[in-house]
Amino acid sequence: MLRELFSIGLESEGYEVSQASNGIEGQRFLEDEEYDLIVLDLLMPLMDGMHFIKWLRKEKMLQTPVLIMSAMINEEMKNKLMGFGATDVACKPVGLEVFLKKVRGLITE
Repeated sequence: MLRELFSIGLESEGYEVSQASNGIEGQRFLEDEEYDLIVLDLLMPLMDGMHFIKWLRKEKMLQTPVLIMSAMINEEMKNKLMGFGATDVACKPVGLEVFLKKVRGLITE
């Protein structure tokens, strides 16, 4: 439900959005398209956000900005995720305006 709400918010700001329901589907999306930003939940089915970002940076070798969202973000986890190649993290619950501000910042960098 949160994914759908954020997608609607992004689309209302003029962004084009693709939604993957799990990490494996997300990998398939990247076979055919390039994206300006990837937003991941840390806890996704079939492939979690940690494994996805490792795959993205080491195997796919993409430098696309990545925003990881999770309720499990603490300073240690944030440092770990940033070490694996996350560009930014957001601790849930995060409001739509905060989310959109982070997105704007990451896309314009």
